[in-house]
Amino acid sequence: MTSLGSPPINSKKELVLWTKRALEYLGVRPSKKLGQSFSVDPNMLKTIADVCCKEGEFVVEIGSGLGALTRALLLKGVEVLGIEMDERLARFAHRVLSNDSRVHIVVADARKFLKHVQSSVVGNVPYCITSDLIIAISKSSSPRACITVQLEVAHRLVARPGTKNYGRLTIITDYLFKKKLVKTFPPASFYPVPEVSSALVFMERVREFDRTAAMLENITKCLFTSRRKKVRKVLARCVGNCNGIPVEILEKRVYELGLNDLLLIVRTCL
Repeated sequence: MTSLGSPPINSKKELVLWTKRALEYLGVRPSKKLGQSFSVDPNMLKTIADVCCKEGEFVVEIGSGLGALTRALLLKGVEVLGIEMDERLARFAHRVLSNDSRVHIVVADARKFLKHVQSSVVGNVPYCITSDLIIAISKSSSPRACITVQLEVAHRLVARPGTKNYGRLTIITDYLFKKKLVKTFPPASFYPVPEVSSALVFMERVREFDRTAAMLENITKCLFTSRRKKVRKVLARCVGNCNGIPVEILEKRVYELGLNDLLLIVRTCL
């Protein structure tokens, strides 16, 4: 264990080799079910630390893994609470970073843990639970989230009405956050190499998850099962009779509805 030392985050070649050795030592075969891919790109780690954190800040890291991003955050001068579902990885990261008192790692499911969080959230989000984690962040009290997600999800987060990527995740986060796609990263930034590129997305909260957000979550769940149909037809199925919605909104396709259109529907019909 001690021969591995902390993650060598200044060299991609060394970090890839270290990651392979660490996984071999632990007897861990990265799980597709858990979406386990490990950061091995020093430039990506530095970008995340620089964009997401300020010196002296306390942040919650989703999926601390083997501790590579955790170390980059520590070098930025940040105190880190890492949330890791895999107990083997959590124990390992804690031990290789144990010489720094600013790191704390707990074994937990971030989707459940986030409801207690009031600090900024950072992390490379496991692909298999990305949408669930974004909703969990939305329902938390975190003021900011700076997360690396698969590129397709990043495009969904910043999509415009009427486009193929526009949907429920866009709308709910539009209501709660200001969002920006900061930078994209190639598959080779991770080990094992995934099939898709990733992107860093910055989300700054503008309001808490309130009753209106809950109603948006519910109405879009129904409406977007028929995203290409006209609102008039789908709305009748979702809420029954509802008077007071302008004709120009009723004649739109569901995927053409903007946030203001949906807020009007929510406040009129629910």
